[in-house]
Amino acid sequence: MPSPLCRCLEAPASPRQLAALADDLLEEILLRVSCPADLARASAACASFRRIVTDAAFLRQYRSLHPPLLLGFIEKVSSGFHPAEAPHPNATAARSIAHPAAGFSFDYLPPTRCNRKPWDACDVRDGRVLLKSGPVGYTGFNFPDLAVCDPVFRRYRLLPPIPDDLLASVHIKQQIFPSFQAFLVPSGEEEDGTSFRVIGRAYCGIKSAVFVFSSGSGLWSVGTTWDDLNLRGSVLLCRSYAYGYIYWKVMQANKLVKLDINRMDFSTIDLPSHYDERMLSLWRQEMARLGKRRERLPMDVCWRL
Repeated sequence: MPSPLCRCLEAPASPRQLAALADDLLEEILLRVSCPADLARASAACASFRRIVTDAAFLRQYRSLHPPLLLGFIEKVSSGFHPAEAPHPNATAARSIAHPAAGFSFDYLPPTRCNRKPWDACDVRDGRVLLKSGPVGYTGFNFPDLAVCDPVFRRYRLLPPIPDDLLASVHIKQQIFPSFQAFLVPSGEEEDGTSFRVIGRAYCGIKSAVFVFSSGSGLWSVGTTWDDLNLRGSVLLCRSYAYGYIYWKVMQANKLVKLDINRMDFSTIDLPSHYDERMLSLWRQEMARLGKRRERLPMDVCWRL
């Protein structure tokens, strides 16, 4: 029988090694890190953390669970960025971007063409700004120059004009429209953080057509056309987006026009009676509140990281 002294001199048993966490379990843990800054610090801890955090599928799921907070507003390019203020939880980050030392501006954009207006914002979504430059002194409206930029990283991309043959395919013979409206498509779960789409809705006489620009292909394509909704000559106002649909209020009618951006088809929705009169009353109240200012009403748009 060994003596107690011998037992004391025996080497202690090595501690049991912890089993390595599976990637799917690590992913579930990291998805619960609500602060993006903390997630970035976690990704620097080891190679396995970084591999998971930088995966495109993980980032899409993370954005769906933790949507970015509002940073502020852009009224127009010339007025710059208006950061969110306290007690908004993102006020500190917003001030850091808007601070003059951060260099938030649009001075890196290329100059506009001759006889074109300066760049101005027409839509903001998913951290990108859609800019347009229309003609100077034209009584109608033709296809504007369009650009998509990322002000935080100071990058931009000029969009090509809609080709004449594409316009001819929907029986629009020239790039002149009484109305043209462009806006960014919300990013879907299947898209990565660098791709984007732009929708342009052109109106010419009794013809309305939707064109889609994809950053992946760099080309415009025909989304859909509008011929049989029985709204010839109607003016569409107040564009809104919700759950994959874009809505326009039909002027002087109790009706909405709905565009399904996935199926690319139009339809209409009837509104309750006297809705149009109520909207007109609200519009008059808003104009009275603003003191009947003659300048263009501000287009407040969200800016998100």
